[in-house]
Amino acid sequence: MIQVNNVFLFILCSLGGASTSIVHATNESNKRCAERDVDDDDEPGPSKRQKTDIRLRKGEQKCTYCKRHLCKDLFVLDDKECDACVRKQITKRKFFPRTKTSINNTFLTHRILAGDDAIDSIPYFRSITEEIVTTLNHALHLHTSIRWLLGVTTIFEREIDGVLQETRFEFSSNQQVLLRTDQIDDQVESAIARLITLIIEMGERESGFVFKRVFQSTVRLGRFNPLGGSS
Repeated sequence: MIQVNNVFLFILCSLGGASTSIVHATNESNKRCAERDVDDDDEPGPSKRQKTDIRLRKGEQKCTYCKRHLCKDLFVLDDKECDACVRKQITKRKFFPRTKTSINNTFLTHRILAGDDAIDSIPYFRSITEEIVTTLNHALHLHTSIRWLLGVTTIFEREIDGVLQETRFEFSSNQQVLLRTDQIDDQVESAIARLITLIIEMGERESGFVFKRVFQSTVRLGRFNPLGGSS
């Protein structure tokens, strides 16, 4: 009986020592975790999920807008976007509403809606000449040289079996290359004259269509490289 009691007491002491060891180990682990959290708060290190572009050379930085690897000296206006991209976005904001652009503003389309009173094409084009000129000025400032054309959407109507039917026709001027601001007025005048001629010729055909009004005009332009052609 005495031997049994001794064995029982030995087991209890062993379990108590194990429990004490476990509690001690747990406290030490919690202490280390707390110290690590304090160190992380004091000196936050880079995230393990953050990817580093191994293609970047020494002294280079990647532009978040155009994705190019450029010298860090070209990131003066913004920390993440290069100076060229920042200037392009500033220039883009100068354009009128209803202007659609492609990536890097290589191609732009500017729409000019006409009212219900645009029943005569000549006064209508006179009223939008200033907006066309301003759009081309901004495009030249953005790309230095551009290729552009002017388009117009018109509404014609004719009578079929006593019922008037409306049909839309689109006309476009010839493409022109714009290199300097002093060429804008002559090119705009030439494009408008071309469109007026096409509208008049359409009304003179024996198809029975009669010009009703202008629906909208569209300025389409793209960046032009004088050495390599259009983009």
